[in-house]
Amino acid sequence: MLAVALGVFMSTLDGSIVNISLPTIQEQFHSSFSVIQWVVMGYLLTIAGLLLAAGRLADVLGRRAVYVTGMALFTVGSLCCGLSRSPGQLIGSRVLQAIGGALVTANGTAIITAVFPSSQRGLGLGMLGTVVSAGLVSGPPLGGLIAGSPSLGWPWIFLINVPIGIVAVLVSVVALRGLPQAEAQGRFDFGGAVLLLVSLGCLLLGLSLGEERGWTSPLILSLLAGFGLSLVVFMILEVVQAEPLLDFALFHNRLFSFASIAALLAAMAGMSLAFLMPFYLERVLLIQTRMAGLILMTVPVCTSLTAPASGALSDRIGTRAPTAAGLSLACLAFAWLSGLGAEAQPWQVVSRLMLFGLGFGMFGSPNNSAMMGAVPRDRLGTASGLVALARVVGQVVGIAVGGAVLAASVVPGHLPGRTQDILSAAGSPHVLVHGFHNALLVAAALTALGAFASALRGGTSRPAVPQQAGRSSRE
Repeated sequence: MLAVALGVFMSTLDGSIVNISLPTIQEQFHSSFSVIQWVVMGYLLTIAGLLLAAGRLADVLGRRAVYVTGMALFTVGSLCCGLSRSPGQLIGSRVLQAIGGALVTANGTAIITAVFPSSQRGLGLGMLGTVVSAGLVSGPPLGGLIAGSPSLGWPWIFLINVPIGIVAVLVSVVALRGLPQAEAQGRFDFGGAVLLLVSLGCLLLGLSLGEERGWTSPLILSLLAGFGLSLVVFMILEVVQAEPLLDFALFHNRLFSFASIAALLAAMAGMSLAFLMPFYLERVLLIQTRMAGLILMTVPVCTSLTAPASGALSDRIGTRAPTAAGLSLACLAFAWLSGLGAEAQPWQVVSRLMLFGLGFGMFGSPNNSAMMGAVPRDRLGTASGLVALARVVGQVVGIAVGGAVLAASVVPGHLPGRTQDILSAAGSPHVLVHGFHNALLVAAALTALGAFASALRGGTSRPAVPQQAGRSSRE
């Protein structure tokens, strides 16, 4: 648990600590925002495109080898980031960091599932959820302190990972010795990995740039068309492949399929909130950035408090009730948040975010436990990669959906354009509030659909039979 916790904490902390430092990095390099945004986008696209491949690679080569390699690459990438002297060097180093992060993130859940007995799997994943929340909570304030320190500066937001990474590698080498060398036989599907990387890259890049370039621009339409074409080719290849990267027999299991849908919908709704709330707090309520950050910390704090208890409860009563109840609470929180006006008090925002955080914490660990418990051991890495992939893709789609709904509400009939321009075009806090209300109601609908999927999926189910055992495998 310690080995996995160190790796997951590092990767989560790195994702949350960088964003707040981007203005400082941009100023020091005298770079444009369109270039410096690739410090984040390059990391996101790389890690999303490699998550499923990293999980399958661990099934074939062994989780210990892949996890330790990922930790080492992440640590070396962090050192390179801290020593970068140009935007290009920093972006390239972030890609290296993301490769290591994919190997770590895609296997953390699988290792916990393999180590903990089934009767304690929810508790183990709940503890892992607390580590994730701790990384999210620590990132913004720690990043602000380091980047704003005259004696440290922004390179130390990456260099701080180096000593922690060295310790994590050493602990992983020792602590993970008991893991089997490999759970699956056969060779790695490189063709499927490349096609999936191209497909997800086109999708995430198109969604990330859609609000800026315009959803009907030739670039965005080409990216989305490329996503669709490469996805179709990938699916055809995986069906005929003897040893596929993604075994579609996993989705014959209703529990796994519905839990995956719920995870994707929850990530979309959650990221939509995370994307929109800072604008509401700072542009409408005129709250200072530091105070807004403290208010937004309510969500991960409440999630970290709820996740272990919810995971342990799911070990006793099953995963369906906690997941459905958790997303139902999140749905109520979104509806409650949509009632906030232009004169809301901070405590009113905090109380609603508390409900959302509690609901999300109640949902996450049992849902991950359901997904991991529904697959055979030789597909744990693939399932773990899918858990992480649903989260990352859902986050990017959530930002795109939230921004599009806000734009359509504030400036009807005008979807293309930068979010900053849309916010300026609103002209009045009350117009912005109307846009936020609509976006939050869409998020409420997403969580309601997720709760419905959780309730429909059933309580327990046998792991799906891997494709090698027969393509006619059923739930």
